[in-house]
Amino acid sequence: FTEEPERGLRVPARLLRLASDERLVERARGGSEAAFEAIFDRHHRGILAFCRHMLGSVDEAEDAVQHTFLAAYRELARAGDRPLHLRPWLYTIARNRCITVLRGRRREAGAAVVEPSTEHLAAEVDRRNDLRDLLRDVAGLPEEQRAALVLSELGDMGHDEIAAVLGCRREKVKALVFQARSSLIASRTARETPCEEIREQIATLRGGSLRRTELRRHLRECPGCCEFRDQVRAQRRDLALVLPVAPTVGLKAAVL
Repeated sequence: FTEEPERGLRVPARLLRLASDERLVERARGGSEAAFEAIFDRHHRGILAFCRHMLGSVDEAEDAVQHTFLAAYRELARAGDRPLHLRPWLYTIARNRCITVLRGRRREAGAAVVEPSTEHLAAEVDRRNDLRDLLRDVAGLPEEQRAALVLSELGDMGHDEIAAVLGCRREKVKALVFQARSSLIASRTARETPCEEIREQIATLRGGSLRRTELRRHLRECPGCCEFRDQVRAQRRDLALVLPVAPTVGLKAAVL
């Protein structure tokens, strides 16, 4: 049993676990720590997973979860009776914290790129190369696309709730999820394209054609093809010096 201070009643914990988000918010605003604990138990796993995939670090994700619920606890105490949609509100706090952490990283001179680890993920991720590649591809998505996709898949949220978290229109959420999915598919396709095919393109294409998305994505992950590209560039520079022939002074007169 847990005591509800605002009414002096002892409420079974199992009933709090069954209560709606709205009822838990009402009780938490009244000072019920048991209701706030029920809110944490209901939502912390999803928020932890969201922060984990936004930040790529378990430790930073857990720090972000602590920040989220501390901020939520303080806000509930002073929010009065204004309407509150609990789940998207909590995820909004978590996302804002993740953005702060990511901006801090970018401000650090020479900060290393955080390689997403498989720590605290399903054991199968460690066993399968394709899942580790997918994890890396998700980490490489632009922040908004990554947030929209993770919320869509992990939080089981509708587009309206995701729009509330991201602070954008519902239509933009659809576009972000589509772009994220397309990018992941393109990365996998580029990764699976045979190196021989990529090197043929490098050897024969020029200018803007070398900036094809598939080609760039493959080069991002294939050291062998990157080395081949650099060798082709060096060869072209050398050929530009070797191949031109200067005409003799009398050539034009002889021809005309």
